[in-house]
Amino acid sequence: MTSTQTLLRTLNIMLSGYHARIEIVAPGVAHIHTSTGQLENIRETVLARLVGVENVMAYDDYTLGVFMPGAA
Repeated sequence: MTSTQTLLRTLNIMLSGYHARIEIVAPGVAHIHTSTGQLENIRETVLARLVGVENVMAYDDYTLGVFMPGAA
C-alpha cells in the first residue's frame, strides 16, 4: 500500500499545475486547499489518476478531502 509520505509526494506532483496546498491530517486522509474555481478539476484529476482512492469529497468551497485506505 501507499505510505503517508508517498501519498503526500504523489498529490504534490499530480497537482503541481494547480495552486493547491496539501496537508495530511490522518493516515490515508489528505486535505487539499485551493480556490473555488479549481475544486472540481482537482477532484476529477485525483479520482482519475490516483489508484486506491476511496473517496474525494468537498468539505466547503475551498477544501477537498481525499480518503485513501491503507495509506498508513
